[in-house]
Amino acid sequence: MSVAERLIMLSELIEKYVLELEKEYRGYGNEVVRELLASITVDSMKHAGLYKAAAYIVEGKSLSITD
Repeated sequence: MSVAERLIMLSELIEKYVLELEKEYRGYGNEVVRELLASITVDSMKHAGLYKAAAYIVEGKSLSITD
């Protein structure tokens, strides 16, 4: 497995984890815990995006917003 493939796999795994976590805490009674978990999901999605960006860089794909 190439580095790019591994990075994409990690990104997809994190995104799946975030979806599962969001399902778990939806409707949770404790507001503090609910907001903490929401913050974790946002941070995790940022990490998934970083993994994807790293994979694109390794593959030599353009990250330009004008493409």
